[in-house]
Amino acid sequence: MRILLAFTLLLCSWLAASGAPAVTIQNALKLLPKDQAKNLVRIEAREGDPLPERWYIQVYDANSENGLREFVISGKEIVASRSLSQFLTGAKVEDVVGAKLVKIDSDDLLKVVQQYVEANHLTVTKINYTMFREATNPAPVWKMSCFDDSNKKVGEVVINARNANVVSHDGFATVPGAAAAKPSATPDGQPTVKPAVPVRAAVAVKSSASPAAAGASPQPKKPLFQRMFGGKKPDQPTPAQPH
Repeated sequence: MRILLAFTLLLCSWLAASGAPAVTIQNALKLLPKDQAKNLVRIEAREGDPLPERWYIQVYDANSENGLREFVISGKEIVASRSLSQFLTGAKVEDVVGAKLVKIDSDDLLKVVQQYVEANHLTVTKINYTMFREATNPAPVWKMSCFDDSNKKVGEVVINARNANVVSHDGFATVPGAAAAKPSATPDGQPTVKPAVPVRAAVAVKSSASPAAAGASPQPKKPLFQRMFGGKKPDQPTPAQPH
């Protein structure tokens, strides 16, 4: 509970410092009319750093010619409501996911992504968000696509939108906590293995600071997730010692 509280406080502090909209996806969904929220079909967001400036939320609308209505949310308000979307051409009743099935908030999604990025020593500057449901799987998922400073996609994590379980991790060869373990021996001489500790690594990002004064030494770039966590990394579990 203390770790979760610390994360929430640090995230809010980072948002205030960066000037980004202090709205998570769960808060954004609460802005939708109730009769529209239950018809949720898809959610899109682009270039999150780590949170996006806008959430694009598509719902099924029986009164629309193409069955689609898109709400655009920025900050704490709906800034657009329209029947056209750059992400979908239309929607049908069978496409409905419903907001109640999307239980994981965006800060929890970011914690999962951070673990994979750091464990693989990758550089990430932007994240694209997509919540959808595949025709062959009724469970909605979040697809978190990660890009470097040259806009090259370096990896993608697919996360269950109901329980935050990782479904797949394309481009991330190392799974957090699955680093090679060092064998030791038990009192009876049999080898044993200590639990692996997740690899921790800096995640470089472009610096948003003003250019340094003439003659001043260049300042190091701050990692994307370092900014979010205020320069501190979440506490790691202490490996259990063999008996």
